Amino acid sequence: MALPILVRSLDIRLSRVHLYTTLFDRHLELHRHVRFVRVIDDFTRHWVKEDRSGSDTWVRGINRQWQRLSDLIKRRWTSARFDITSGVSSVNEVAEALECSQIEQNIVAMRWIADHPSMSSSVFFERARAHEFPAYEEVWETISYIIENVTNAQTASDIKLVSLQIRGHQSDPGRGDLIVASCVWQVLNELPSDYLHTLDITVGAHVPHEPHEGTVFGRIWSNLRHLNLKVDVNREHHIPWRAAGNELDFDSWILAHPRLEHVDIGPRRSMDWLSSETALPNLTTISLLECDADLIGAFLLRHGQKLVRLELAELTTDDDRKAAIRPGLLLPKLRMLLASSRVAIALLGSQHAPVLVQIEFIWASESADWMIEAWVRLESEATHRITCLDLNTYFQDLLLVMEELSRKDFSHSFSSLVELWLTGNVWHGYGRQEDPEDISVRYLQDVLQHLEALSCLRALRIWTASLYLLPFPVNDPLELSTGRAPRKLEYLTWNGSFTHAQTFRVVHQPIQYVARQTEDVQLPPILLRLQLLPASFLAHITDEAEWIEPGRDRWCKTIFDHTVSPPRLRPQAGLP
Repeated sequence: MALPILVRSLDIRLSRVHLYTTLFDRHLELHRHVRFVRVIDDFTRHWVKEDRSGSDTWVRGINRQWQRLSDLIKRRWTSARFDITSGVSSVNEVAEALECSQIEQNIVAMRWIADHPSMSSSVFFERARAHEFPAYEEVWETISYIIENVTNAQTASDIKLVSLQIRGHQSDPGRGDLIVASCVWQVLNELPSDYLHTLDITVGAHVPHEPHEGTVFGRIWSNLRHLNLKVDVNREHHIPWRAAGNELDFDSWILAHPRLEHVDIGPRRSMDWLSSETALPNLTTISLLECDADLIGAFLLRHGQKLVRLELAELTTDDDRKAAIRPGLLLPKLRMLLASSRVAIALLGSQHAPVLVQIEFIWASESADWMIEAWVRLESEATHRITCLDLNTYFQDLLLVMEELSRKDFSHSFSSLVELWLTGNVWHGYGRQEDPEDISVRYLQDVLQHLEALSCLRALRIWTASLYLLPFPVNDPLELSTGRAPRKLEYLTWNGSFTHAQTFRVVHQPIQYVARQTEDVQLPPILLRLQLLPASFLAHITDEAEWIEPGRDRWCKTIFDHTVSPPRLRPQAGLP
């Protein structure tokens, strides 16, 4: 496949930086238009996953990779803007690489992750005690030093650090979260009040008991537009929300940021700011967890006219039917709905007026029965407009859910669907007694048959947590014969057995068909040829604002890579 000449944005993973060096040495024309580079430090995760031992191995390896990256940056992209994502274990190497490449003035986003998903806290701290990782106390001093250098370098520049993410591990109550909570306020105080556009903080279980001066809620960021704040509600009283000498409660603090457009807030006891008559007039995206449904309903009645994206999870109410009665609830601009509770659907299921009229994306969770109920709740006019659907069945059998949805005329309801993301488990009729490769092929055939009536479907992702489903062979194109399949399908992303995702281009092959006499109605087989898209297949980006926009559902427009989420199409911009 020919590589495009114009490449504006790149994702570079540290563990594979040598491959990018080779690619750009061979294709010199590729780097000329690069404006944004996102660096993802995944080296430590791979090192631990492979169970390598010895601090010397890790130190030599990560030093080598950061040096390679620094050399690549100095040779290719000294004027590009950078987004740096790093685990705290390699913070010293990051500091050295940034100074060597002299790109501090060009950093627009930084993300610091307190630990890695593949490392339990016990494993991490055992290796930390063995001096294979730097101590957390030293880590956060270095992070403060890096941020100070960045802000100093940008003093006389138009470029600003606009996005900062500091994350502990929500599901792993390790000591790392204590250090994150202790130091995050000090790090934030290094930033001038006109810098941040995006603030993303996640603090899990272990948080400090001692108060700290100059906390986040003691400062107002005049340009803040995106806020993501997740805090363990059971330990909220331990976190120093108020700054010494400049006290603000959370409700007053958030209302002091009228430019906020995106708000994503975890469980909190107080959401009184939602009841304000003037609450955040520019808000277009809101995501709330464990909030009172009546309070949300009142907020939507007053401010729902501008909402483009709405996520409601684990809402609470005394009566689902009461939550559904919302006369006059109109969300004319809503295009994305992420609903993961019965109350969320009940809240929007007003019988007095159609609500969902321009939805492009729905994420449903919990059980299969609940999701089927959700489709019934939605107005038929709304479902016909939906072009992108993410169906997450969690521990439910994905194929059984598809069978049930087929009986509910799922394809007719979602006749405009262009993209379908399926996530779930595999139990029904599949086991160890068969060849794993045969199981994967048969499973894919079964799923495709249930989707035959989706006449507009062009991209399908199947993501399972099954040990029975294996990746498809990549040496040669896979030819898949099936009785039924969506006739316009062009892209298929497959993830099986917890391995990296594979993204294929689907080519419908003409075949010679010899009729067979059977008792059933004859269906000529369909032959699909699956061609694996290589990791070097680069996509374009044309808009800077879209690139720096945060959020886990940001459209992926940078690189088709086996190790990251598959590329998502953009229906409103036209398909490739």
